[in-house]
Amino acid sequence: MPQDPATFAPTDADRFQRFLDRAEQIRHDHMIAGVLALGRAAVEELYDGDVTRIHDRAATRHEPLAVLAQQFAERMA
Repeated sequence: MPQDPATFAPTDADRFQRFLDRAEQIRHDHMIAGVLALGRAAVEELYDGDVTRIHDRAATRHEPLAVLAQQFAERMA
């Protein structure tokens, strides 16, 4: 009678691949958290926490930048 594959113990390769998958997810999550923290720090320190100052300044110089900032703010809300 053949053994059910679900009962096989994971191989070292399986374990290593699971570790790599988890490590990549942790790195990705950490990178995103870091970028958001940098953005938050920039707004708090450079613009006294007033995001509208960034929108107003960007709109007068670079319309596409203002649109991008607005889209980002809407996604993060």
